[in-house]
Amino acid sequence: DGQVRTVVGASFADCASPANETVQPAPWATRLSRPVALAPASEGTLDGTVLVLTEAQVVRLSHKHSSCTVHGNAGDCEHGGCAWAEGDAYEERLCFECAALKRWVTSEMAPKADVCSLEADPREGVRYNLVGCGCLPPESGFETHGALQAVLSVLFVLGLLVCAMLLHRQKQRAVALRELYSMDDTAEFHTFEDSDR
Repeated sequence: DGQVRTVVGASFADCASPANETVQPAPWATRLSRPVALAPASEGTLDGTVLVLTEAQVVRLSHKHSSCTVHGNAGDCEHGGCAWAEGDAYEERLCFECAALKRWVTSEMAPKADVCSLEADPREGVRYNLVGCGCLPPESGFETHGALQAVLSVLFVLGLLVCAMLLHRQKQRAVALRELYSMDDTAEFHTFEDSDR
């Protein structure tokens, strides 16, 4: 009925097939196959790790409190080595340590992968703000569009100036020709007669 949420954030109805399991930094974007067994940490331990045996693999889930987890919005999360992840739903917001994100990128994407690439290319519908991890915000299409618009505006103004200059020169040439040939607004007509002589 979709009322139960798992420790990774998805309901059991959203379970993926074993071949399509994906683990993402944001719990709501993680898609695991049906859990077969859970092994939580014993009471009194500091770690709070849970092992989940799915139809395809064993996944270790841990939730550690840090200075990042107390932040509830992206603006507060931009400082002190914290990363912000945000999905479409209101409850899909999370501030977490950049170090954890770097470990995930290294293990899941590629050893040489860049953490900042997540901000430029969101995955699984999750948008990232990684300024706190030392990443520069990606250039938006608006800035590129604004630069293109400025270039086109300058070209348009230059085109108008060239047209105005050509019209002015044409007018000057016409005045010069009129003065050169003393062309007034008068016309002379000559008639010739054919004679048979």
